[in-house]
Amino acid sequence: MLGVKGRVAFEAPAATLLIAAHRELEKLVMTSRQIAAKDQMAALYGEHVHTGQFPDPVCRDIEALLASSQERVTGDVHVVLRTGSFMVEGVESPFSLHSASRAVYGEAVGEWEPRDAQGFCTIVGLPGILHARAGRPT
Repeated sequence: MLGVKGRVAFEAPAATLLIAAHRELEKLVMTSRQIAAKDQMAALYGEHVHTGQFPDPVCRDIEALLASSQERVTGDVHVVLRTGSFMVEGVESPFSLHSASRAVYGEAVGEWEPRDAQGFCTIVGLPGILHARAGRPT
């Protein structure tokens, strides 16, 4: 906030492992939009705390969003520990989005048909189509 920078390095291997395991669990049970919004709010929250703005009511609002985002983040994370490193080997949760989609990819899921994909591509691509059209001389 004052423009003064401090350079401090900390080693926190247990925290690093827990954060990585938690992120893998989040990827299993949250949508990509939920994760993106949560990450943006977490960064904003960190900025407020870092600059001494913790008492601001917006921090309570962000805390409510973060707490809500974590309601389904539960399960088991399997981690392999090695000297100087670790690797997340597997994740299980009763709220797994993979389980909800029958763990099948594409049309085999049976929740959408090829015509749905065509319509989706048309709608998502429309801004680019309009941009290209607007750039053409008449």
